[in-house]
Amino acid sequence: MPSPVILSEEDVSSEVMTVGQADARDHLGKLSPKETEIARLVSRGLPNKLIADTLGMSPNTVSTHLSRIYCKLRVRTRTQLAVRFVTEPQHHGSNGVRYQAEVPAD
Repeated sequence: MPSPVILSEEDVSSEVMTVGQADARDHLGKLSPKETEIARLVSRGLPNKLIADTLGMSPNTVSTHLSRIYCKLRVRTRTQLAVRFVTEPQHHGSNGVRYQAEVPAD
């Protein structure tokens, strides 16, 4: 099983500066519940294959959701996406409910 991605303080600082937090913060509420689940799992360092297995979908479907998430949040990388979820206090789906996906134990 792949190990989660561990970000250094330098990585996080660099990515925070390039993300454009205030602008993208407005778009967090526009994520669908499924996109929110996927973004949360990406922020924990899970690869697409494990996200797909966890959520019962194909890796291609995860990739499609990620493309939409990147567009909505105006990010270009998984690291930028992870930083967004680490630096924001709450992340909600479009209906205001907080979503939590079950992640398999190591």
